[in-house]
Amino acid sequence: MKNGRAPLVMVFVLCALVGFGISGVEAQPITPVMNCATVDMQGLSLSDAEIGTVVIDSAAITGTAPEHCLVMGHILPEQYFEVKLPTAAWNGKFVQGGGGGWDGSVGNQDRTLGLGYATAAGSGGHLSPTTKAGYAPGLHGFVFPLKEPYYTTFYNSPGLPAGSPAPPNTYAEEMTIDFGYRSHGATALLAKKIITAYYDIAPSKSYYIGCSNGGREALVVAQKYPTLFNGIVAGAPVISFVGTNMRGIWDNQQGSQKQVPPFINLSQKGIALNQAVYGKCDSVDGLVDGFIDDPLRCSFDALTDLPACPGDVDAENCFTLAQRQALKNIYDGPYNSYGTQLYPGQPLSAEYLTPGTCFPQPCTPPPFSSGFSSAIFDLYAENAGQWLFFYEPGGPAWTYMDFDWDVDPGRIRNNYIEDLDGFPKQLSDIVDAATFDAVNSPNMGGLEAFYNNGGKLIHYHGWADSLVSPAPSVNFYEAVVTQMEQPTVDSFYKLYMVPGMGHCGGGIGCSSNIPNLMVDALINWVEMGAAAEPKALTGIRVENTNSAYGWSARTRPLCPYPQVARYMGEGSIDAAASFTCVTIVPAQVNIKKTTVKVGKGSFVADMTIPEGYSFESKKDISAAVSEGALAKSVSFKKKGTVLSANFQMKNVIGIAAGDAVTFTVTAMFDQEGQTYALEGSDTVQVLAK
Repeated sequence: MKNGRAPLVMVFVLCALVGFGISGVEAQPITPVMNCATVDMQGLSLSDAEIGTVVIDSAAITGTAPEHCLVMGHILPEQYFEVKLPTAAWNGKFVQGGGGGWDGSVGNQDRTLGLGYATAAGSGGHLSPTTKAGYAPGLHGFVFPLKEPYYTTFYNSPGLPAGSPAPPNTYAEEMTIDFGYRSHGATALLAKKIITAYYDIAPSKSYYIGCSNGGREALVVAQKYPTLFNGIVAGAPVISFVGTNMRGIWDNQQGSQKQVPPFINLSQKGIALNQAVYGKCDSVDGLVDGFIDDPLRCSFDALTDLPACPGDVDAENCFTLAQRQALKNIYDGPYNSYGTQLYPGQPLSAEYLTPGTCFPQPCTPPPFSSGFSSAIFDLYAENAGQWLFFYEPGGPAWTYMDFDWDVDPGRIRNNYIEDLDGFPKQLSDIVDAATFDAVNSPNMGGLEAFYNNGGKLIHYHGWADSLVSPAPSVNFYEAVVTQMEQPTVDSFYKLYMVPGMGHCGGGIGCSSNIPNLMVDALINWVEMGAAAEPKALTGIRVENTNSAYGWSARTRPLCPYPQVARYMGEGSIDAAASFTCVTIVPAQVNIKKTTVKVGKGSFVADMTIPEGYSFESKKDISAAVSEGALAKSVSFKKKGTVLSANFQMKNVIGIAAGDAVTFTVTAMFDQEGQTYALEGSDTVQVLAK
C-alpha cells in the first residue's frame, strides 16, 4: 500500500460545555394550546393497544427549572411516569431519559427541561418503595419478577423487602416485560401523545438518553422501537442485564466481601494492585501518562505479575496464591468447570486510586478509594439470584455463594416468560439488549431498522468501569460491524471508549464533560447531518489537588472506536492538541538494546513493515514515537521492509527502572485523509540513573 505524506491534522467536534443541545438547529419557541390540569389531561384519549391502560394521577403547573406542566401517572400495572412540558418556550423537541440500577424510580430530567425540551421518564415497569408525593407509598421494587406461588410463599417468610405489597403478585411477568422493553417504548408513545395535545404539534425531533441500565434501555429502544427516536445516547450499558448480574455474582464469589475481614481487602491491597497493573500496562499504549488507553492489549497476568506474599501468608500490599487466582478469575470472567467462557470479565485499568474513604476500614493513610471495588463486590447481583434468574427463584435466603457454575447458567436459560405475542421466550430475550453469552451480539432485532429510519446512535463506555464491564460494549459494536459492514456503521453509530473513566463518569479519565459532550455531538449530528458527523471529541479532566492521589488538569481527544489517541512526540501530554486519533496496524518491533538507562543514552527500534504496506521514503512517516520520545532519525532497511528509528532516552516520559519494561513504538502515516499507525512493543531492562 503506497502512502503519501500529509500534514497531521487533529479534528475536534466542538461541543457546548455549559449544557447539551445548545448547538443544534434552533426552532421558534412554541407555547401551549390547552390547560395544564388533571381533568384536562384525564380527558385525553391516551390508552391504546400499544401503550396499555393509562391513568393520569395529576397535572399541574410548577414554577421550577423552569416553569412547566408536570404530568404524573402510570401505565398499568406499575409503570409510573412523568412528562414535563415547558409553558413559555418549548423548542419543539422531546427527550426521554433512561433509568438506572434495577429502575423503580422516575429519573430527573430538569437539565434538558431547562434547555426548552419537553421531557419524559419512567420507572422501568415497577416502582420501588418511596415517600415521593404523588406515588404509591411502596410497591414491588427488586421483587417485581417474583411470580406466584413464590411471592406468596416468600411473603410469609422473613427476608422480603420492607414495603412489599400483599400477595398475590399477579402481574410479575408483565412487569418483567415492562422492565425489559415495553415500558420504554410505551412511555415514549404516551409522552408524544401528551406533547402533541398540549402544543397542538408533534415533536420535530426525539432523543433518548441513558446510562447504566438506562444505557441498556437505549440499546433496547434502538432495536425494539427503531422509529421512535431520531437520536440515542447509550452510556455504559448493562448490555446484558442477565449476564452483567451473573458476572457480578462471579466477582462476589471471588472477592468474598462477606468474610470478616474480606478475602480481598482493597483497603490493604489497593495500592499494590494499582502499582502492579499500571506499572505493567501504562506504557503499552506508547506513553506513561496514568491512562491505560486499550486494556485489551496488556498481557497482565494476576498469577505472576502481582506481588506474592512471603510464605503465602496474607499481609498488607501483597497477595496469596488464592487471592491472585481469584483476581485472575475476575479479569477472565465467569466460566464453568469445563473451561467454557460464560460472559466477559473485567478489563484492566479500573485499579486506579482516588482521594476518598477506605472501605472497609481501616487503611494506611492517606485514605483512598479504589476504582476496582465494584469488581469484587457488586451490590445488585445477589438480588438477581433471589428474585429474577430462576423459574423457581432462590428467595431471600439465597446468597451469591449458592450459584453453581455448571448448573445455574442452564437454569437461567430455562426460565421462560410468556411474551406479548403469546410465545414463551427466555428471560434474556425479554430483558437483554445483547446476547447472554461471551460474544454479546445484538439481541432484540439488531440496528438495521434504526439505521434505515435515519437514526443516529452514540454509545460510550469507560475502560475503567468496574461495575459494568466495558468489554461487552466492544463486543456489541464489533458484532454490528460484522452484520452491517464498517462504512454503514460509521454513518450512524459511534462508539467512544473513554480511558480512565469509571461507571457513567468519574474515575481519573477526561470525563468531566460527559455526558454533555456525547449528547451535544448526537444532537448536532441528527440536526445538521453528515457535516456534523462526530470524529474526535475533546474530553476534559478537572484538576484534583489532593497531594497523594490527585491529578493535573487535562484534555484529550476521545476517538471513535476502533481509533485510539496517540501522542505525537511534542507538546504537553495534558493537552489534546499534542495527540491525534489513529487506526492501529499491528507490527512486530525489536529493540536492539536489551538494557537502557533512565534519562541517558539512546536505543534503536526496528519495526517490520506488515505485509500489504510499503513506503517510498522516510518522509511518508509523519511521526515515529516511543514512550513519549519523538524519533531523532528514521530510515528504512532491508529493501524497505524494516523501519528503523533512533530514540533518545532523555526524551522518554515516565518510564521507571524495571527488569522487563514494555516499550511501544508508534509510526504514524496518512492515507486517504485518515491517520494510521504501525505499532508494536518489545521489553527491555531499564536501569536507574
